[in-house]
Amino acid sequence: MGSHALSLAVDTCLRERGAPALLVEVEIDVGGPWGDPAPVVAKAAEIAEAGADAIVLVAPAVARAKKNKKDFAPPQQQQEQDDNENADAAATLACLLSVSRSLAANPKFKLGKGDVSFSISASSQSGSIVPPVLLRDWIVHPLQLADVKAAGGSGALGAAAAVLGKGGPVLTSFGAAMGLDVPLEVVNASESREATDGGNGVPIVAVNVSLALSISIASIAGAAGAVAGGILSELPPGCFAVVGCDSLAAVREAARAGAAAVVVKEEAWRDALRPAGAFQENSVAEAMEELRSAASLSD
Repeated sequence: MGSHALSLAVDTCLRERGAPALLVEVEIDVGGPWGDPAPVVAKAAEIAEAGADAIVLVAPAVARAKKNKKDFAPPQQQQEQDDNENADAAATLACLLSVSRSLAANPKFKLGKGDVSFSISASSQSGSIVPPVLLRDWIVHPLQLADVKAAGGSGALGAAAAVLGKGGPVLTSFGAAMGLDVPLEVVNASESREATDGGNGVPIVAVNVSLALSISIASIAGAAGAVAGGILSELPPGCFAVVGCDSLAAVREAARAGAAAVVVKEEAWRDALRPAGAFQENSVAEAMEELRSAASLSD
């Protein structure tokens, strides 16, 4: 995978489609067999072939915390709750490596194939056009980014300014030096200004991805507009925002607010599979079309 593949994907989507890039989450099954990443690989491949601009693999610890109704659980707390943290980490990296290799080897993503014009980020070495694969985890240490790079990932989500403090820009810079895109998550305009102004110069911020805003982004016309919309409107030139969305409505509002990319969370994916009023579940391709329509504000 080429360097800064996510940035390339986002730039291409904005130029060619005039719409945010769609980063679709795929959870690593916490109850599945750790030695077999095949189900995750198959699901990621199907979604990528249907037109996702990037795949975001959700680490088991993050998926488990979400299922326990916790927006954020510090790594030390996760360790106390789960004696299998090392197994989780190994399984996560195994899945990341398997998915990255699978997409890179997929003949549907080769250059010159007219039916894969949706595929964005180009691998400088292989000449293939391959959707970036990112990891969403609690990112607190540079060694985690080194592992992501070694496993073929294009970047990581889950580095939060509220947790890392002044170390946030340092961590994102470390990732950038390795060719990874590592958005720094912020929860208000003050954090965003501190991350992007002056000498910090963080090029990508994340909003509502791992740290949920106190008000849903889908209420952009109300108080949430002052939070999410304020963050996005104050970004300096050359910086873009990745916004987490848990419904089709949230995708639309994020696009209206100026998001350059949206993270399609599991809830939004289910919404796309069965939109309100639908009599039957959509196919994966139809779900992606629902998401593209929402992101382009054409529905």
